[in-house]
Order: sequence, then structure tokens, then C-alpha cells
Amino acid sequence: MINVIDIVRCPECHATDFKIMEFQDASMNITNLLLFDKGDGIMLCSACKSWYPIKNGIPELLSKDLRNKENDDSFIKKYDNIINDEIKSAYLK
Repeated sequence: MINVIDIVRCPECHATDFKIMEFQDASMNITNLLLFDKGDGIMLCSACKSWYPIKNGIPELLSKDLRNKENDDSFIKKYDNIINDEIKSAYLK
């Protein structure tokens, strides 16, 4: 059986190593597995530090030129109180 995380590639640099951060209530859980029920979170590429939102358990793996800046702004603002500095610097990049 193939694990989805084993075939996912970063749209920017094509790396396969991600930090997965799942938002649970008012905290953040960091894991190396893609085990989301229907929650939100962030995938952070370990190689190039590009970030990708996870909404309702579904990662939105779009390159920067295909992403909607307003949607990204809204997502970051929603979780501003729990995301760490690593994510915030990736967002500002």
C-alpha cells in the first residue's frame, strides 16, 4: 500500500520531505505523517521552506504563481495566534 506522503512533491522544488503541522483547537501538533481527519494545518517543505495550507484535511499543493494571495492571507490570519515563526517567515517569503 502506498502512503500518500511518500508520493507528494513540493511544487516549488520537488522535494519530498515536509513538516506537517496540524492545528488542533488552539495548539499546533507537529508530525511527519499526513493523518488529518477534517482539520486544518500547514505543510512546510523542509528543503525550500515553501508552505501549503491544509483545509478540511486536504493539502492545497499549488505553486506560488497559482495561489490566491487573499486566501493565503485569510488562512494565516485565522491561525496567527498558534503558528510559529518558521511558518510566518515562510509566509512572508
